[in-house]
Amino acid sequence: MDKQDLDNLTTKQDFCRPQKLTEKQETKLLEATIFEREQFKDKKPLTKDDIPNLAKVESSEHIYLAKTVENPCLTHEMKAILDEIESKFSKENPEGFFIIVSMTRIGAEQMKANPKIADKGTHPKGEAIDFAAKFMNKYFPDSAKVLKQILIEMQNQGKINFLNEEDSTSFWHVSRRLK
Repeated sequence: MDKQDLDNLTTKQDFCRPQKLTEKQETKLLEATIFEREQFKDKKPLTKDDIPNLAKVESSEHIYLAKTVENPCLTHEMKAILDEIESKFSKENPEGFFIIVSMTRIGAEQMKANPKIADKGTHPKGEAIDFAAKFMNKYFPDSAKVLKQILIEMQNQGKINFLNEEDSTSFWHVSRRLK
């Protein structure tokens, strides 16, 4: 698979996400996101009127935004985190790129993605990114290895919350860390 082939992929299932999560996967995901949700509990979910005030994210040499991205934007603070990830990635893997499958979701988009935490998660607050982990490991393993290492390092530095959801959603979920 080549980078240009990615333009033909239009659903999250094309990026290895299961059609529906099992009850066990849902429970594990809810438990894993407790700390993250607690950090952002006082921040209200975004509406479509908030979208123009967010930082726009575009595909670049090292970032591929999949057609599955609902709203290509993040809070300015979370965009700074993505910029740092991209900067580190470009130094470690100048020829590589990583795939983002989801960022900011509002209203029905979030209900469709994960109704159990629709208004409590970080996606509806512009504070989260999902990377196509399982897909990248399969088709772009060198890039996946570099990206995962960067995410682990940034988590160890206390900059991000990094959830490896490969066994549930097939993605790597990243949010900004506040505490």
